[in-house]
Amino acid sequence: MSSRSLALVAAIIASASCTDLPSDPKAPFAVEFRRAPSPSVVSGDSLRDSLGVVAPLRAVVFNAKGDTIKGAAVKYRLVPINKDSVAPAKIDSVSGHVTADTTRAFANRSFRVYAEAGGIQTLPETLYVTRRPDALVKVDSVVTLRLSFLPSDSLPNSPAVSVRLRHITDGLAGDTVVPHYEVRFRITSPASAATDTSYVMLTGGDRRRSEVDTTDASGLASREVRVRRALFPLARSTGPADSVAYDSIHVEARAYYRNGQIAGSPASLLVIVTARKTAGP
Repeated sequence: MSSRSLALVAAIIASASCTDLPSDPKAPFAVEFRRAPSPSVVSGDSLRDSLGVVAPLRAVVFNAKGDTIKGAAVKYRLVPINKDSVAPAKIDSVSGHVTADTTRAFANRSFRVYAEAGGIQTLPETLYVTRRPDALVKVDSVVTLRLSFLPSDSLPNSPAVSVRLRHITDGLAGDTVVPHYEVRFRITSPASAATDTSYVMLTGGDRRRSEVDTTDASGLASREVRVRRALFPLARSTGPADSVAYDSIHVEARAYYRNGQIAGSPASLLVIVTARKTAGP
């Protein structure tokens, strides 16, 4: 059980201290809605994960002791954001598979899903219907991180490297963007960065490692590179020993749809790192 679920069960037990808790190990006491495979469903398609594979919603049921109830009957429900509106998607209540409507007007519309077991419901999660992703385009593909004059143990972030997901239309309206879609990033050089985050890693602009971003309303996805100044191996120099040293960090961005990479993937992005080797006069 996740820490979130443990906290939820503990809170329920505390609030129910004056009542008898169910002793049946098969009696549902709490339901945890696992993170949706993707924040969106492509119009006319099924819910897929970030690798483009069809994936249903999943929920886990716990008893009063916090143990998982294997094989518990879970029902999945879908409701529109507004009670009077038509839901832009459908859900199989047993399997948890979600399918988006083909109506073009539903693109970028949101809806809520939740799970229930034994009369207990999860909090709803919001999903979106989005456009078909056809092309991954570079936006800010080369940025520079200057380490000069920073303390040797500093942890600066680079400017963001970014890409945009586009939908290629068949009509006269022109291409448009794909919001609410996951894009994966990874550092390809230095190669050791894949397993060693002590000196460089991808982030969403904070201190945590993050290699997946969701496109915003403009179809943009981005990541920043966080560098530990004291450990980063600046091996090359542009001149004398007291001049500027430089190196580079190579990043790839990929997006998937229907078990394959979207055109333009992988998109190669570059962070140039510079630093003054010694303090100047």
